[in-house]
Amino acid sequence: MPFLSKRLTAPSLAVLAIAAVPLVAPGAANAAMGGALPIQTSLRPDLISATIQNVDANAGTQTVRFTFDKNIGSQPTAANFRIGTYSASNSNGIPADSATRSGANTADAVFSATGDIDITQYTFAEIGAPNFGTSELNGAVNGLANGASNVPDATALIGSTTNNGTAGHTTGPDLTGITVNVGAQQVNYIFDQKINSAVFLPGFHIQNVDGSVNAASPTAASVAGNVATITFASGTIGVNMVRAYTDAAIVTALSDNTGNPLLSAARPGSGGFTNKPDLQSATVINNGGSIVFTYDQPVTAGTTVPVVIRSDGGGTSLTPDATITGGNSLGFTIGSGAGFNEYFVVASSPAGVATGAGGFSSAAGIPVGGNVGALGSGFAVAPEALKVTFDNATGVASVLLDQRFTGSSQGQFTLVDDTGNALAATPTNISGGGSPFAGQVTAKAQFTPAQLSGARGLLLKQGAVSTNLGYTNVTQALSPTATAAVLKKGSKVKFHKAHKVSKKQRRAFKRALRHR
Repeated sequence: MPFLSKRLTAPSLAVLAIAAVPLVAPGAANAAMGGALPIQTSLRPDLISATIQNVDANAGTQTVRFTFDKNIGSQPTAANFRIGTYSASNSNGIPADSATRSGANTADAVFSATGDIDITQYTFAEIGAPNFGTSELNGAVNGLANGASNVPDATALIGSTTNNGTAGHTTGPDLTGITVNVGAQQVNYIFDQKINSAVFLPGFHIQNVDGSVNAASPTAASVAGNVATITFASGTIGVNMVRAYTDAAIVTALSDNTGNPLLSAARPGSGGFTNKPDLQSATVINNGGSIVFTYDQPVTAGTTVPVVIRSDGGGTSLTPDATITGGNSLGFTIGSGAGFNEYFVVASSPAGVATGAGGFSSAAGIPVGGNVGALGSGFAVAPEALKVTFDNATGVASVLLDQRFTGSSQGQFTLVDDTGNALAATPTNISGGGSPFAGQVTAKAQFTPAQLSGARGLLLKQGAVSTNLGYTNVTQALSPTATAAVLKKGSKVKFHKAHKVSKKQRRAFKRALRHR
């Protein structure tokens, strides 16, 4: 946030008085998942951040520190601290095994009962039971001053390193590269996350420049973190090897046992090209309704059909489309893909999809391109709130979401007052869903003006909105960025010149910046 002179005169702040709530919530360093302003109550401990604190490999425990804006009591409720992965928005994540107060306003939650989880692949943290109602909350912590429980909320998990939901990255382990040891006849298959030790050996392959694939299955495998070291029979790996690939579902993620998609990787220094038609790109067109596969030579349709892999790990079938085929490209229709193309991240092409001068195309898998405005790149596979705005004149609470929604539940939109108590108000309708295009949309919850004017925040409970694939939002407690229609009709805002800063003040300001 930019520094401002401490000596701001009252006229200089005139324009800020238009908003009924602060444009920046004080004391909130992190909080709300999608970047929206977090809830700021006067009575309850509000969530500020959640940070991976410690990973004990020997004990198999992993600790997350939850920080609040007020001092908390000494008895946190472990079951109401949870962490979730990108794909876990439907299940509220996993609960902590134990939780203790680690500081005046912090609680350390320990996760271990699920086994050797890879906490770096978890993307968000939640507090409080999701069944928030009009009565007292069943929260994770209580305020030290008055015993009031927290409002349920979620925040990004600081320390997470996952790329799940972005181009080329599914919830499963995605092949990102290889290294080769010819002397040992080994290939190191490098994935984007830690994998389980059990792997399916016949699913690991190498390809030579003539397009031939290893004739026999590998002979041995070992796993260390995110690397699977695969040993092939003597004489299999030589100077003609140019790339490697894996079949689908031959390794699983340590974080949640999700299987990998078919992906390929070039041997370092080789370029990765064979004499056969090699897949160069896969580009989504027609708002996600179609996809074009482009090869390095002119091709015609082969004997098999590729698959588009979604960020949630699911595959979407394709149908050849002659109208967008020609030259080096093959076109395919993605069924009802336009309804959920925000999830398209990987194109998996088994051998034989295309045929050209070099014969049938070899197996390959690459990130999907051209999916502008799509890709489920948030902290969860379901919609997340980016901003909430209250319009007291119309009674509409507008929630900007990071992706479109097709279903909603009015009862899961809950207004809260300044103390964090729920108000007995249910919107009469939710509009804004069903957009034909991927990208951000606004869900508009219609309350009465009287109901909205008495609120200081909005709680989006789990199930408030859902996607075309059935994914529901993670609970978020939010403050509005501003309140519209506060000025009466005909009112005017008078702007004043900012306070003039002296040379002495300017020098002091520069010194402060140098010592930050």
